[in-house]
Amino acid sequence: IKITPMNITLLLNVTGLFLTFTGSFLMFLNSPRVDFNTYMYFKDEHSELRRKADKLNKRIKLGMLLIALGSALQLFGLIF
Repeated sequence: IKITPMNITLLLNVTGLFLTFTGSFLMFLNSPRVDFNTYMYFKDEHSELRRKADKLNKRIKLGMLLIALGSALQLFGLIF
């Protein structure tokens, strides 16, 4: 395959779209559920819930990072 500016632009755009889609999907899957009830938890339950919340927050941050990288790649491909 011959490397031309058109191929590089296409590769950057496709990679950017893939990263943006993956990041959006991660954020959608790990978004917090809305719960209007109030509960009182024991310490062990609270620590387990905190661990799960931290894991979801890390996935949402990863999703946002992927969206940002994908958008940056697409912008770079457009300028290139």
